[in-house]
Amino acid sequence: MKVLLSYTNPEPRLGLNYKLGENSSLKMSYASIYQYIQNIYNTSTPLPTSRWKISDSYILPQKNDTYGLGLYKNYPKIGIDFSVESYYRNTQNNLTYKPGANFFLSEFLEQEVTQAQGKSYGLEISLRKTTGKVNGFFNYTWSRSQLRSNEPLIKNRINNNNWFSSDFDRPHTVNASINFEGDAFNSFSFNFTGQTGRPYTVANGVYKQENVTIPIFLSRNNGRLPVYHRLDFSWKIAYKKDPNKRYKGDWTFTVYNLYGRTNPFNVYYSQRNGSQDGSVFSDDPLGSYQLSVLKGALVSLAYNFKFQ
Repeated sequence: MKVLLSYTNPEPRLGLNYKLGENSSLKMSYASIYQYIQNIYNTSTPLPTSRWKISDSYILPQKNDTYGLGLYKNYPKIGIDFSVESYYRNTQNNLTYKPGANFFLSEFLEQEVTQAQGKSYGLEISLRKTTGKVNGFFNYTWSRSQLRSNEPLIKNRINNNNWFSSDFDRPHTVNASINFEGDAFNSFSFNFTGQTGRPYTVANGVYKQENVTIPIFLSRNNGRLPVYHRLDFSWKIAYKKDPNKRYKGDWTFTVYNLYGRTNPFNVYYSQRNGSQDGSVFSDDPLGSYQLSVLKGALVSLAYNFKFQ
């Protein structure tokens, strides 16, 4: 067996923790990481396709440098922990498809992709109560994730080599949980999550070919899905501990998506049929449709046990 090419790169990491007081500290970190296999995906279709590509003589390994800074403080008398963290990540050689690429099992994948520069940064605020019959946490994150191609040929440029939102760009994210410890056998919890809708590509225009209207995509990730939000509820019922039994069990009743929010998973385009879609839209060549996984609440009942 002959080795055609190999990559060897150092990955230094540094972490510093400075005590500001008995209950507070300042933390700083740096990490350099290389990734030699990457997932390449496309999100302009109703069901995304993805492929894995290992680094070779055409595809360089992805490199990222991450810097972090955080302030942590706890209040032991009232059982509350507070933290503020920020980060900045600079990445090189991010794999993404060129405009008009054929991503369905292309034999020479390196001809369909480009390696883009990336940057992401953000700030996270966290508040957590760990004691008492009513406890939980609240977390808010503001973050951005962007890419930029560096192609000399105009046909291979993405958004004309300007910065654009990556598929992971969600500026605002909120996660919160509250737990109620009713008694020794019953506990209730509510969990809420909300975030900015992920980017997707909106058609910039259309053209007709043999009476079929075809969308034209000139820019990438120029639109966003609606805001995603969901509330979950769970009720845990625990049995009284029996020393004669070898195991302890409990029941958990869960309602996922309590208020039945229809969160869109993706948006896709299809030829519009005036007779089906109504006279209001009969003159429009294309229809935009949302694909959702859940239309209402999902109820489940689970029994868990563990050996004592």
